[in-house]
Amino acid sequence: MAAAVFMAVACDDSMMGGGSNNGKDDNDPDSPGSVDDTTPLTPEENRAKLEQIGLDAINMATPDKQADLLKVIDKFYEYISEYNLDFRGDFEDSGSSYRRINPIQPVDALMKAAKAFASTGNPYILSKAVIEDSYIYEASRVYGIYEFTGSEWEYTASDSELTFIFPCEGKEIKATVSGSGKEYSYSYDDEYSSGHYENGNWVYDDRVDHITITVPARIKASVTSGSEQLLSLEVEGEYNEGSRVEQTLSFVAGSYDVDMSLEVTNNKISQNLTFDIDGTRLLGTEVSASGTGLCSVDNYENNIENMFSDANVKVSVLDLNVVAQSNGNISSFISDYTDMDDEAYNSWEDDRYEWEPESNLPPTWASEDYITRLCDLLNSNFTVTASYGRREPFADFKAKPMYSRDLYFYDNYYKEYSYGGGYYTSEMHEFSGYEASFIIKFKDDGAEYEVVDFFNENDYASVVDAAESLAERYEYYLNYMFNY
Repeated sequence: MAAAVFMAVACDDSMMGGGSNNGKDDNDPDSPGSVDDTTPLTPEENRAKLEQIGLDAINMATPDKQADLLKVIDKFYEYISEYNLDFRGDFEDSGSSYRRINPIQPVDALMKAAKAFASTGNPYILSKAVIEDSYIYEASRVYGIYEFTGSEWEYTASDSELTFIFPCEGKEIKATVSGSGKEYSYSYDDEYSSGHYENGNWVYDDRVDHITITVPARIKASVTSGSEQLLSLEVEGEYNEGSRVEQTLSFVAGSYDVDMSLEVTNNKISQNLTFDIDGTRLLGTEVSASGTGLCSVDNYENNIENMFSDANVKVSVLDLNVVAQSNGNISSFISDYTDMDDEAYNSWEDDRYEWEPESNLPPTWASEDYITRLCDLLNSNFTVTASYGRREPFADFKAKPMYSRDLYFYDNYYKEYSYGGGYYTSEMHEFSGYEASFIIKFKDDGAEYEVVDFFNENDYASVVDAAESLAERYEYYLNYMFNY
């Protein structure tokens, strides 16, 4: 949550990087992966080093590392789509007016998360899958063992696990999900609008769904092929809304190993994540924030301007670290940013329908004055630096206004039919104006570069080519494995 709040309003992707040195001694020039502290690197030497880090990271993320796991997942979906499971009929969710679950859904959530992780190498997909799909938390209500015999699924009752057993390439596959320990319940109302046609007109219906998510203190999941473990997931936590949330996650899939810890109290948030491939630290992140009322869900919706006092984000990719830290009160920054944003957009809304794109006058939020104020606000509230290993930072990132001829916005409006009724559509307007850009400033000689210019396609052609080649391998591999 801290990362979302902090990075969404303060940073863009070009400011990310930081983390662990994976046991290297950067003060020892003979240590593998170390950097000689005695000689500062020139911008061109830094460019070459960053290029090599990019190539090394891309070369680590090859799709064939998860071949066996992907084949098993593909076979699971084949069997559940071609053969019906004899589900019991008592899976109605008492906490919801519309949801109905069955044994497929917890394992389906696990398989989808595993497939997405195996095919992208993005560890945050795991957290996203758990957040967006609560079915994995409800596995205890559908415990049982389902075994595919070649022509049908056979069910055996179980009080301790939900397991699917099926063959793949001559081996027995077991996919298991189980929960244990104290159960925590979180209930909330989901308000939404649906609608229907009435006398030729669309009428909106406001509805409220009452949803309850039950979370056991410990969740375990695994996928094995014969005696070989292809995947293991263990999530353990304490979930007390309003006072404390603590969670650890361990995930191993083939050569991928992810560990994450999260702690949220009313006055602090901390999260750490590491992602290793074949024992080498590819990615590490550290997020921390301080404030008040950080365990209150309602605060994030209604009182976020007054919650945070400071925040720090550190991300590392191999030997590269990028650290973003606040220089002042985060809540004050959010409040100032919100006021500026509201002022700019409200001014624009007042005269937007009189604005003529061909006049080349930008909207208020793309004026030089507004973007200059925004950059000053970012630079005064945040410091972003880059370093290698445990060396001192070699560069800073700063926001600055940049004039662009390629800006655009979409104007949504209602278009009526000549015979009555209508529909909402949008129109794209192109214009010239200002936007917040970022420069990288090297500490040794003070050289400054636009980030987009420094990381250009020509100087980083090898990284671009390697990334495109990797994307093509994934595209071919997924087409082959899943017939996409």
